Amino acid sequence: MASNAQTATTIIHTVALDGDQNIAAFRDSTSKFKTIRVTIHTTGGWPNSPHSDNHVTIFLLLEQGGAVQVDMRTDPNDRRGQLVWKLVNYQQSLSQIKAFDYQLATAVEVWVLYRFIRYEKALHQYLFSAGGSGCHYWNYNLIRLMTLASDKFSLHVDVPNHVWNVFGKWYSRTGAERPNSILQGEFQNYAEWYEDWYGEDDEDDEEDEE
Repeated sequence: MASNAQTATTIIHTVALDGDQNIAAFRDSTSKFKTIRVTIHTTGGWPNSPHSDNHVTIFLLLEQGGAVQVDMRTDPNDRRGQLVWKLVNYQQSLSQIKAFDYQLATAVEVWVLYRFIRYEKALHQYLFSAGGSGCHYWNYNLIRLMTLASDKFSLHVDVPNHVWNVFGKWYSRTGAERPNSILQGEFQNYAEWYEDWYGEDDEDDEEDEE
């Protein structure tokens, strides 16, 4: 039975960062999922307003219970995307406002999606738009690419359009909705991504030597 009780995360892995800690828990996982839950989270209400800001993640609902959460996020004042995978013992986040479930015709093992995202499509190499927006666009593209890869993921061809329409609004616990212009981040090649994360030069250190 699906659990909504939210306790400590079991395992966390940030793709290609933090020394790739816990990578095997996802890259090699044979746990199966058939339901993809696109989750709209609140990140806090606006002062004196019925509206709130949103964040989007995807939950892969595991057949044995619990879920794998796929979360493209960024730190405050930083446009560099961090793709975080979490193995959790719940299937519904406490910050959830709305959730939309999409069914695969055939169950898929977690490792198939992990390797598709990282090694085939390099979707972890992502730069958020100015202002730190871009999670909607990233998640839409993940769903779109999964739908195109029908040999791996048997998603209905209409799912990407439905997801795009869902993302066309901001949601709130009050029920208030407002239009959302989906801001597009940038999918980077490896050189661009590496430069952003590891390409800092040492010119300042050299200038200090006299």
